[in-house]
Amino acid sequence: MDRGKVEEFLEQAVSSEDLAEACRRLGVKISGRKGERIDRILDAVPNWETLVGLLPLPSLREACEVFRLDATGTAADLGSRLKAALEGMSVDQIPEAWDRYFGEEGDEGGGKVWGTEPAAAPEATGTPIARDAGPAPVQPIPPTRENLIGVLRSLRLTVRLRDEYDAQEALFDALAERFGDAVGREKAMGGYTFTRVDIDVDGTFGIEVKHADSLLRERGGHATEVERLLGQIVLYRRHYAPENVLVVVAGPVEPEQRAALRELRRLVEEDQKGVLIHVEGR
Repeated sequence: MDRGKVEEFLEQAVSSEDLAEACRRLGVKISGRKGERIDRILDAVPNWETLVGLLPLPSLREACEVFRLDATGTAADLGSRLKAALEGMSVDQIPEAWDRYFGEEGDEGGGKVWGTEPAAAPEATGTPIARDAGPAPVQPIPPTRENLIGVLRSLRLTVRLRDEYDAQEALFDALAERFGDAVGREKAMGGYTFTRVDIDVDGTFGIEVKHADSLLRERGGHATEVERLLGQIVLYRRHYAPENVLVVVAGPVEPEQRAALRELRRLVEEDQKGVLIHVEGR
């Protein structure tokens, strides 16, 4: 099977946490960006069937639902259907299927059934995943404040963000593609609090990443999350200039959450002199 399709499938269908678990089971390095974990996993597995055995059953079922396939049966059954669907698609059609499923293009139902279910089980030797050289690397741009804020404000994350961990992974990947080695993660702030900023850019900018729904929902401790965020900003200001502390709220914001986002923006920008940016995502 084409490796580029498998990479895009894993990017869309599997969370960063589940990819880390697959790395643990394979005995390969866990740290790094989501794309790096995907590369290590694909380098380590001999075929599609082995890969399917590493993936959580709920993710396989959801992927079948995305492609409008039968989502019942064992992991092997689901993997066979997904393989047939992926073989009948282009790389670009894979994220489009997720967009359609989550309603971002206004498609409420129906639509194409991707691929057909195979009549027989996969051959015993498995389906090798072909190596894809991929596109040429993008030249990094200077990590200035203007460039960083410009990139963040124009950014739209295409992967599904299930939680704060996914949001951090997706944002780190996106910034590393633009700013290269100037982007780091989990930088310690020192002192007795053991605080770490989610993303550091060039040692000059600190970015705290929050999952929109987790931060803004009325139920589940909205006030507690906001208080925690404001406390983090205070600690980050000991290391970064106040205007270089950035808060990124990633993911969709529902209409009823917009007032809370506006209030939070005032707290961050007027009271703390930082910057809050909402980055769209799924």
